[in-house]
Amino acid sequence: GSGLGMTLWLLSMTVFIASSLLGGINYIVTILNLRTKGMTMTRLPLTIWAFFITAILGVLSFPVLLSAAVLLLMDRGFGTSFYMSDIVTSSGALDATGGSPILYEHLFWFLGHPEVYIVILPAMGLVSEILATNSRKPIFGYRAMIVSILAIAFLKLSEKTTFDSSINSRFSFIKSEYFLIIFNYVMFYRYKYILNI
Repeated sequence: GSGLGMTLWLLSMTVFIASSLLGGINYIVTILNLRTKGMTMTRLPLTIWAFFITAILGVLSFPVLLSAAVLLLMDRGFGTSFYMSDIVTSSGALDATGGSPILYEHLFWFLGHPEVYIVILPAMGLVSEILATNSRKPIFGYRAMIVSILAIAFLKLSEKTTFDSSINSRFSFIKSEYFLIIFNYVMFYRYKYILNI
């Protein structure tokens, strides 16, 4: 029934998250250790930089989601109460109490904030290389693009840690979003320059 299906789905999500985490570690180690002789970090293609920063974002974000999935599997399979405040079975309420359903939301959104850029940063790196190659122009603002990618990654990781319901954290969240707009504009300005628009 749906109980077994949900448990199998959670198990498959746990395997998927673990494989994404291991794949990110593989990207990081490969980029740092297996560059060709003479290839410094500042000479890497922007696509590789984007993959590298995306892998770092994934390695820092996915363990939290993995722990959320494992805790949910334990709630479903072993009767723990990490997320359930009261466990009710056909024979009545169990003694296990004290869980919080909001805990899953917080653990999930720790990945949810940087996930947007985990998806889009590789595409931005690819677009930079494709535009520069097809327009037969050198890459304009290479170091500015690297700084923008690094700043976006840092801001997206820091968003979740500063975001809660207090007024001060809302203002810091809004400030980080404004800085994100600035760094995104730096990347899109480069595309505009390459295309002569």
